[in-house]
Amino acid sequence: MVRQCHLVLALVLCFCLARGQDPALDSTGPNSKPTTFVVGEISVRGNRITKAYIIKRELFFKTGDSISLIDLVSAFALSRDQIIKTHLFNDAVIYLKGFRGYTIDIQIDVKERWYIFPLPYARPVDRNLTTWSEKNYALSRLDYGLKYSQYNVTGRNDNLQAWFITG
Repeated sequence: MVRQCHLVLALVLCFCLARGQDPALDSTGPNSKPTTFVVGEISVRGNRITKAYIIKRELFFKTGDSISLIDLVSAFALSRDQIIKTHLFNDAVIYLKGFRGYTIDIQIDVKERWYIFPLPYARPVDRNLTTWSEKNYALSRLDYGLKYSQYNVTGRNDNLQAWFITG
C-alpha cells in the first residue's frame, strides 16, 4: 500500500517536473496555491459480478473533482479502505492510469471474493446431548439439511440465505 502511494507521488512529481513546474506550487507568485488535477475517467477492472457504480460510490473523489497532489495520495488510500470494508473484495488497487494535461485518469483493480457458501446442518431434536444419548443417539432424532448463503447475488451487495432442513 505504501509502495503504491509512493509510486503515485513519483509519477505526479515527474509529470510536474517535465512541465518545468514546482510540484508543490504553481509558479504564479508568492500567493501560489497547490497544483490541482481534475479527475477524468475512472475505470474499474476485475469485477465479474459487482456493478461498477457500487465500487465508485465508495470513492472519496468523483469524475470532475479538482484535487491536489497531497489530497490525491490520501484519497487513494482512504478509497481503497472503503472498498475493502464492503466485504465484496479480497484486494483492491487504485492507481493513476494516465495524464491528459492536468486531467488524470484513474484505474481501480479489484479481486472479488467467493460469494457462495453451502454449509451442512445437523442438530439433535432433543434438548441437549445427554437426552439424545439416552435414546442411543438415534438418527431418527436428528434434524439435518443444508444452509445455503450467497452474497452479492445481483451485484448490488445483496444477500440470499436459504435453509433446507428435514429430519
